[in-house]
Amino acid sequence: MAKKSVKYSKRDGLENSSFAISKVRITTMIDKDLLDWLKREAEEQNSKYQTLLNNVLRQARGSNPDRLSELENRLTKLEKKIS
Repeated sequence: MAKKSVKYSKRDGLENSSFAISKVRITTMIDKDLLDWLKREAEEQNSKYQTLLNNVLRQARGSNPDRLSELENRLTKLEKKIS
């Protein structure tokens, strides 16, 4: 899939940004109460709910994308030491 330029609106504050970013369009199901919350929060922050969703997912992932695998490795080592 070819990278596309993302055009940002003035609301995002990134309209003149020159960095490239990969975006992928997906279709998913989300609970209505969560979507309503995302939209409310995004409106309060003068942003888009998709941007907020990306931020929430990045926070959940942590700064290290391999965090889960690191935790699994640590857990395995601890289990070996205990047994």
